[in-house]
Amino acid sequence: MKTTASKRFDWLIMLSLFLFLGCDSNRIPNTPKTGSSYTKVVERLGIEGEWEMAARIAAMELQNLELNFENELFFLFALGDNYRFLEKYELSERYFKEVIAHPVSLKYPEYRGEAFYGLGDLYYIKWGYFKEEEALEMAEMFLDSSMAIARTNNLQALESKNLYRSGSILQIQGEHDLSIANFRRGLEISFAIADTAGMIRNDVHKAAELERQGLLDSALFHDSRSYQYAKKQNRNYSEAHSLCNLGQFYFNLDQLDSAEHYFIKAEFLSEELNQGIVLCRSYYNLCRFYSKTGNIDLSKKYWNNGLSIAKEKGYKNFEDAFTTLGDKIF
Repeated sequence: MKTTASKRFDWLIMLSLFLFLGCDSNRIPNTPKTGSSYTKVVERLGIEGEWEMAARIAAMELQNLELNFENELFFLFALGDNYRFLEKYELSERYFKEVIAHPVSLKYPEYRGEAFYGLGDLYYIKWGYFKEEEALEMAEMFLDSSMAIARTNNLQALESKNLYRSGSILQIQGEHDLSIANFRRGLEISFAIADTAGMIRNDVHKAAELERQGLLDSALFHDSRSYQYAKKQNRNYSEAHSLCNLGQFYFNLDQLDSAEHYFIKAEFLSEELNQGIVLCRSYYNLCRFYSKTGNIDLSKKYWNNGLSIAKEKGYKNFEDAFTTLGDKIF
């Protein structure tokens, strides 16, 4: 295993390479380029959870030799972002790095900053879901780079996104005061600029912190608001998480009819999206719910489904959670 010093050295070498490639003007052709009419289509498809189609169109557009540089960066980033939701993490990392290494990326800090955030998020997943402890340092380094770009260039939506992800890391580490301060600041920024996605992200995690503190009315307010925003975006990943959170809230209060209502809606949406992380969350919640209500057959069904997905995807955190839950129930 590499030492901290050697990992930092690898990071500096990689960052130097990105900067070198970003400044290499000899790689920039002089031919005039045109824009693409598909950027809004790809963006909308990504929001609606049509990640496969969004990635397919982005890849097709990148074959257009007349595409301008800004659109090249947009579609490279779209591939990284949509492959991340499709859980094709190696491809996602490849395209985020291509954005950073692009010869004109320094001229478009919004894409460069988003790509660094994307890499930070990927390494967060490696740390939080795959249980690769050494990935945390890389996640924090990428997020620091993204935040620096956001603040230098007044990219407020990106700043809010970084506050959310850094806050979620602090939340897992038990740094609750620091994490809720991040979520609060992220919400302030997102509301000021009408950044709906940022409101949803920070609301979801702030609600979890408030519930942990026993501030249930406030927690329900933030959970409900995040759901209301999320469901306006059809088949949205955030909506599935918000439904899980609302179900969990009512489950903890023994309001089982309300809990089942939200858990079932989360199940349907998660299965429609076919995304492993929200599927595991949904099945874990339903396993617990039906165990509590005495329907052991249904509980076992969701336990098997969730554990199978966790093992298939390599999500060690969910595999451990299902294994522990199964030992208690069955």
